[in-house]
Amino acid sequence: MNAVQEVITADVLIAGGGTAGCSAAIAAAREGARTVLLDMDDGVGGVAVRANVSDYHFGSRGGLQNEVDRRVKARQNILGGREAISHPEAKRSVYGELLSDCGVRTMLGHLIYDVLVEDGAVVGVLAAGPEGPTEIRAKVTVDCTAEGDVSAMAGASYSVGRQFDGVSHSYSLCPRIMLHNPKTGKLRLHLKNFDAGWVHSPSAEDVSRAYQEGRRHLLNLLESGKTDVHMLSVAPKLGIREGRHIVGDYVLALDDFLHDRHFEDVIARAFSYYDTHARDLGNESDFAQIWLVMLDMTEKKGLWCDIPYRSLLPGGVEGLLVSSRALSVDRDVSMAIRMQRDIQKIGEAAGVAAAMAVRLQVKPREVSVPDLQRRLVELGVLNEPDLIRTDTANMQFRKGELAERSLSPELVSQLPPAEALTLARLLAERLGAEEQALAVWWLRLLGERAAEALLEAFGREPASCANAESEEAAGIEHAARACGAPPEVELASGACGAPTSGCRMAAMALALLGRREAEPVLLHMFRSRLNGRANPGSYPEWIAALAALRLMGSKALAASEIVAALHEKDYNTGICSMLLQYLETVCGEVKAEDRDKLAEGLLQWSSRPGIGDNYVPPEADAQLSVRWNLQMRTGIIVARLGLGRQGRGLCETWLNDERVSVRRAAAKALERIESNTRTETFEQRGDNAG
Repeated sequence: MNAVQEVITADVLIAGGGTAGCSAAIAAAREGARTVLLDMDDGVGGVAVRANVSDYHFGSRGGLQNEVDRRVKARQNILGGREAISHPEAKRSVYGELLSDCGVRTMLGHLIYDVLVEDGAVVGVLAAGPEGPTEIRAKVTVDCTAEGDVSAMAGASYSVGRQFDGVSHSYSLCPRIMLHNPKTGKLRLHLKNFDAGWVHSPSAEDVSRAYQEGRRHLLNLLESGKTDVHMLSVAPKLGIREGRHIVGDYVLALDDFLHDRHFEDVIARAFSYYDTHARDLGNESDFAQIWLVMLDMTEKKGLWCDIPYRSLLPGGVEGLLVSSRALSVDRDVSMAIRMQRDIQKIGEAAGVAAAMAVRLQVKPREVSVPDLQRRLVELGVLNEPDLIRTDTANMQFRKGELAERSLSPELVSQLPPAEALTLARLLAERLGAEEQALAVWWLRLLGERAAEALLEAFGREPASCANAESEEAAGIEHAARACGAPPEVELASGACGAPTSGCRMAAMALALLGRREAEPVLLHMFRSRLNGRANPGSYPEWIAALAALRLMGSKALAASEIVAALHEKDYNTGICSMLLQYLETVCGEVKAEDRDKLAEGLLQWSSRPGIGDNYVPPEADAQLSVRWNLQMRTGIIVARLGLGRQGRGLCETWLNDERVSVRRAAAKALERIESNTRTETFEQRGDNAG
């Protein structure tokens, strides 16, 4: 690298001129800080401008973005775009003018390649530009890069992707298109946002490949004749939904998001829902399976959430704030805390905090949070009630007696036994009715104190099935009688001969408490392939029962039953991922003499043509295959069954794949095989020694 050509000094350096960066830079400059905005791209504005995702999806209003949106609307009228989405040039030009008016020095085409750290504090960066390396020194740096690049280079800890295989959210490559307005018949500006595959976003190699992959999907779509659109352009940037998650002073947790926990250091409010694009939920978190598979919470209901200032402070690093989708949140929370409106507000808050730190000559960690909050209230980023609220609309009932109560995890945990039982009975009455999934969630939080009410529900609900195995029926009857159901109460099934909806949901709730009384009903649901869900996009109830059995630690289903289920039908990838996950948990129970036969059956299934090719429905804009993923999980299981060479071979096949994310997943699968082998060898030695 050549010698530094120029040294620039500033009060505040904003790294990244995207969704958060523009707001941060304008806010810092308006607060009086000499501000430099650095971006490797040739335009500012983030995903709305560069990735063609120019339509807001959830998120909360307020602050600087309200001014930006008004100006963008006026500008796009001039440019000819009068539809709901914004014209990309409208937002880009508005941001450019605001940055210029505030005196922000904007430096495009500059790639940060190193971070200057002195005594544990970030004091600037080195960036490569058209004229060579440039050193930018600043009193406070705000990392608004989508991947948290500055934080990572400064030594902050981070995570990437899900636990099982390291794979991140799917990305998009959006074309800007013209469609006929169904009301007027005139052409209108629109976008097409579709899942194009997976990318390991910290890798330049994989990002480069993803551009070509996305364009292939677009060409295939246009050639297929499935759509009648006029394509104007393809986004110059990928729409990447997930990359690094920086570990900050506080990692915003799932319960914080779901139950809208109030933080004393709140600097913004977010509004979204659990917006995962994953369809292979057998590879996702336990929460994803509880929420979407067991409870079928697929409705897009927005939830409010505090963003604490501590989530903007990278752990162990001074002089730095992180303000982008890389901020410090749990991975499941990141599915929600990534909407443009919310990221714009978080960026503005970070810019104000950075300017305040400079003005008071303190570290960002030492900024007075009450003073920061007062300024954010003045700017409209926060509202006064946000600072003192004690309740929330999240996860509350809307109908019936429960709608009159404000529930919270803290309240539920502190209820005396009698009141907890009363609440549990009210919740159990909702099973099989409207808001039953919400009732199960709160029953889960009540814990063992809800067991009596749930067992009573088993007694009320006709729970057995005429076709169920005798031990299942006996188990259901035992559970009902144990909670006081008199002999004259008939425990026969409903008209369809299957456990009723209320009984099935009671079994789900009991499973989340780890109660074995749920097992007979869940086994029947699985073995009968029962499904009473109307939404064709939902996971069927028999798979929900499978998830419940795994989460309660039940190994009552034999591995042979799971392999048989895989062979019986070409189930979609989501169902297959759930079957394989359960199979991995029970394969250690297989008798030695049965292992080879079971492994061979699984290998035969995984080699069938088309496995993993139905990740998305046929009508989807891009057809994606996860054959690689299913074969890796199969390889892990086969190795555990004793066919180590074949299992490793399935995974090693994918080590040469062109996709970095797939190669990383294959490496993790092989590590898992080796770890399992070491563990089993150690256990065998222990048994022999005993």
